[in-house]
Amino acid sequence: MTASITSGANLFAVANIQANNLELEDVSGELPGPHHGPAFVWQIVPAGTGNGTTPFALQKDQLLYLNVTARVPLNSIPPGDFTGAEGSESIVLSDVHHGTYKKLVIAEGRLTGAVLIGDVGDALWYLELIRSRQPTLRIRADMMFGRSLAIRSEAA
Repeated sequence: MTASITSGANLFAVANIQANNLELEDVSGELPGPHHGPAFVWQIVPAGTGNGTTPFALQKDQLLYLNVTARVPLNSIPPGDFTGAEGSESIVLSDVHHGTYKKLVIAEGRLTGAVLIGDVGDALWYLELIRSRQPTLRIRADMMFGRSLAIRSEAA
């Protein structure tokens, strides 16, 4: 198994992958008092480690619990208030099928922060809106979908 970064590779790198087998363990004999039927718990058993570029062996149909650690350079942290301070509101778009996540943070009618994963085509436009503190009321309904749609709705 290998880890690969298909989007954002210039922003972060895989530092470590820990693969663990998920195994069912019968704990029926360990339970106090009367109980009905067998009892099982999932056990996490180390299966292998890697650095994201060197493959390690896994078995077919293996149930895994993966723990992936990534290194993120400080200058790649999203601009502005991306967590949402008191009094702000967040607009979130998550599209699992296209690997896209967008979160826009708005406070006092202005874009104050943004997080983009996957589709980052409008990142510079969002950064411009954050830095210029331009009011977003007229484009608010469409700004999540990018500059071209938002500017078109503002002109209408």
